[in-house]
Amino acid sequence: MPNQAIIRQTTSRQSDTTNPYTGGPSVLCAGLWRTGTSSLQLALEAHLGLAPCLHGAHLVTNIDALKLFHRCCFEEDSAKRRKWLANWFDHFPASTDLPGFAFVDDLIEMYPSMRVVLNERSSAEAWLKSVEDSLEFYASTTYFIIGYWDPYLYWHHQIYTGMAHLFRRRFGISRQNLFSTRTYEMHNDWVRDLARNCDRPFLEYEVKEGWGPLCQFLEIQVPKDKDSGVVIEFPRTNDAAEMKELKRYLIWKGLKAWAFVLAPVTVTAIGMYVALLARD
Repeated sequence: MPNQAIIRQTTSRQSDTTNPYTGGPSVLCAGLWRTGTSSLQLALEAHLGLAPCLHGAHLVTNIDALKLFHRCCFEEDSAKRRKWLANWFDHFPASTDLPGFAFVDDLIEMYPSMRVVLNERSSAEAWLKSVEDSLEFYASTTYFIIGYWDPYLYWHHQIYTGMAHLFRRRFGISRQNLFSTRTYEMHNDWVRDLARNCDRPFLEYEVKEGWGPLCQFLEIQVPKDKDSGVVIEFPRTNDAAEMKELKRYLIWKGLKAWAFVLAPVTVTAIGMYVALLARD
């Protein structure tokens, strides 16, 4: 039975897009994967009144959403792409992780009052170590082969194909360097330039800084317990452990699909072997 970490990453939450809110995000956390995006999602949703917060966990639990993300990555007509993006973002008052950080330029134009947070790690090297330990596998040929016969795994892999295309077009980065310190630094510089050029409220932030800078930037009171008045602890998620559980589960899922596909071949081969033995 999958644990809660796996359920969060593989159970569809797209029903959130049916909520009546249609104002779009008031805050976009524009940092790459592995920059505290899950902690920020929990903080914004549970304690700062910005629920639901769009996050990669919404995207990767729905094959149609994965296909749409892939299509957006390759679509060069900005009007068409932004129409598709609005189907997601109009219904979320905040966003962290994918698909948000992939389309910061579009979202800044689409939502003029949106504030931009650049969530970062302590260094590009720390970020690279984190993605190598968690996400790099999902962009690999090995994962593509394992997941080929499972529609979810196949389209999950296509997230990284789409991102590789975007980064190649945007920064001149090859697919082999999708996860690199250069990618991290160029993305962050790109976000800074976008926010500066559009004169957008902008904050550079690490989740280890806690509530203070974030709440001040959003002009929201630091959340406190209603009864005791004590400041609520900033959410901390163990994404590394979650990703390890998810990786094991998805590999098992892919191999199960391969077993199903190969079963008729195996049965036929055994049958032919038995028939040949019988003839002898």
